[in-house]
Amino acid sequence: MAMTGHQGLWQADVREPDCVDELGGWYGSTDRVATAALGEGVKFLYQQAAEVLSAWRARRRDRQAPPPNVVEPPGAVRVERPRPLPDPASPEMADTLQELKDLVEPIKDGEVDLEAIAARQAVARLRELLEVIAASPIT
Repeated sequence: MAMTGHQGLWQADVREPDCVDELGGWYGSTDRVATAALGEGVKFLYQQAAEVLSAWRARRRDRQAPPPNVVEPPGAVRVERPRPLPDPASPEMADTLQELKDLVEPIKDGEVDLEAIAARQAVARLRELLEVIAASPIT
């Protein structure tokens, strides 16, 4: 079932497979606590991308504008000694960051199931790019 407004991008019924525990009981690939932590992580990544893009735009207008700040991560997220790029390494980097931010927005808003494989892939790509931009692992 494709999500309204995001047809072709997300399929809510394509999920990580369920698993069987050692007692033969079924459980989902993530439990509620893990899903909540993932949701907080997605919100953080989205906010960090927005902060970086905003700072880069400001620096294009005024070279004296401050570089991007690091958004305060939620408790489930760690960012080790970040040193964000003051400016994008290339125009493509800024374009890709904007595209990934836009792609993750419906996930952040709960319009797309975080369990969808495509959703997880989009979030992973955003995290990977932000790790390059922040010069720091985000875990």
